[in-house]
Amino acid sequence: MDRKLNEVLVLLRGNEMAMNRLYQQYAESFPEDRVFWLEIGDQEFFHAEEIDKLRGLVAAGSLYPAKVTIQAEAIKANIGYINNLIEECRRGSLSKKKAYTLALDLEKAILERKFLNILNFSMSEDYKSVRDKLLAETESHRQHISAKLSSLK
Repeated sequence: MDRKLNEVLVLLRGNEMAMNRLYQQYAESFPEDRVFWLEIGDQEFFHAEEIDKLRGLVAAGSLYPAKVTIQAEAIKANIGYINNLIEECRRGSLSKKKAYTLALDLEKAILERKFLNILNFSMSEDYKSVRDKLLAETESHRQHISAKLSSLK
């Protein structure tokens, strides 16, 4: 597997796991919404597993990327940002409303980038099913977080 592609896929998996940890921290910091955050966090964990499946398909020669157009540094910066949010939340520096607002911003950014689309994979059925599932669940996260945020105002 191309080294750059492997790095990007590993980092995308890491981004999903960082989101999982953020939502676990939110569950701990805002126990009244614990079930909500844990459920979304679990989905982020499964997203990481889906990205592992993509890596496996590429390694097996079943999925061929045309060109990797996403920069590893951009993903690293996003992971760093999420890790900073986790620490802020752990220290009690994030209000519940701010936590929801930041989660919504992160989910929107993922949708707007459509990170799986910018990998330019051949449109195999295996890839489309993973991509479509991740994008649909991310849209669902955005809608649920948005609804919760609206109820806080």
